[in-house]
Amino acid sequence: MTETTARIRWQDDGLSGNHAGYVGTLAGPAFRIYSPDAAHDDWLLSVRVAAGSEFFYGDGPEKLKAEAEHWLTRFVASLGAVFPEDDDSAVFGDVTDEEAFVAQHAPGRRVRYAKTDAGYPADQKMAADLLTPGEVYTIAWSDIGFASSRLGLAGVESRGQGFNSVLFEPVDDPEPVPSHPEEER
Repeated sequence: MTETTARIRWQDDGLSGNHAGYVGTLAGPAFRIYSPDAAHDDWLLSVRVAAGSEFFYGDGPEKLKAEAEHWLTRFVASLGAVFPEDDDSAVFGDVTDEEAFVAQHAPGRRVRYAKTDAGYPADQKMAADLLTPGEVYTIAWSDIGFASSRLGLAGVESRGQGFNSVLFEPVDDPEPVPSHPEEER
């Protein structure tokens, strides 16, 4: 059986419940979802979009297919490309003006880690490991895009990938805090 999610063509092997996900013109599958076995209780997503592999466990193939879509979007964005969105309002949530969204998430602005259950599971886990719910953080850098927006937070090492902006709410500051106060003279 073949099913297509937003950008990945999934093929069920029909026997073990494993799934292969094909992208674009790649000859082999970029993603594989393995069903639980004697050694593992969880489903496993294997990603082979770039050199090397990454793995993610989940409780079923549907969540792992969503995670695969997220990883594909991030991989394409790392090449400088984006997938077009059908509805721009979904990208910016309650904010309909893109410039206002960018301004709210500019370096030096402050955000509160308030939406612990928003975004993709991998983003939620990294934030839960490194951040405190309700805490206010200063944005060190931001990468605002159509498919996703990432924020680097001052004083928080996020392995260089930043945090998904959907995890935060802007704190009403009249003026941004300088990113490097010692350099401001």
